[in-house]
Amino acid sequence: MRIDFHSNVADRLSYCCRLIRKAYQADNHITVFHPDSRQLRILDEALWTISEQEFIPHASADSAQSKYSAVLLTAAEPTPVQTDKTSILLNLSQYTPQQFAQFERMIEIVSRNEDDIQAGRQRYRQYQQSGHELHHFQATA
Repeated sequence: MRIDFHSNVADRLSYCCRLIRKAYQADNHITVFHPDSRQLRILDEALWTISEQEFIPHASADSAQSKYSAVLLTAAEPTPVQTDKTSILLNLSQYTPQQFAQFERMIEIVSRNEDDIQAGRQRYRQYQQSGHELHHFQATA
């Protein structure tokens, strides 16, 4: 399994929206996990207004619309959706989701916050010891 770490992220919300847009435009299926439903509501609003000319169609994983959406937001432990598209998990939590290995790919976003950095390092080591294919991207802005 491929796991991409994006570190030194100044604005997690904006960065997350850009990654979701990129994955969506590449015709992937994206599940976004954050255990705090308040944070998911903020992300939900940001995805509707990513720019004046566009929005990213998305739904809550537990809603009736979820079966029609390529972008799902969930505060519950994520599970992949059966689809012919690449299944990506965007993990915005500070821990490793239990079912992460069932996805084809996972993206971790690590901000500049010290607690986030330490939790990210711990997850990186855990994935490395488990033999996952790791890639690291340093955010520049």
